Amino acid sequence: MGPVLRGHEGGVMTAAFGLDGALAITASSDRTARLWRVADATCVATIPFDAALTAMAVDRTMIAFGDALGGVHLFDFSISKD
Repeated sequence: MGPVLRGHEGGVMTAAFGLDGALAITASSDRTARLWRVADATCVATIPFDAALTAMAVDRTMIAFGDALGGVHLFDFSISKD
């Protein structure tokens, strides 16, 4: 069994891995999304929202978070490697 990612104050509604498997993204009823470094279970970013998160979709450069108020929040997380 791998590391446990701890830090949300509410239930985790959805989780996904980044494409390379080095990062995980979680969305919670505590109105935050968190980005985790999988190797050492460290939270590297917390994104606050105005409502509980209920859904998430991830592709190569975007994350979409759905919230309990009917909103969908889009984030571009593409990183230039130049």
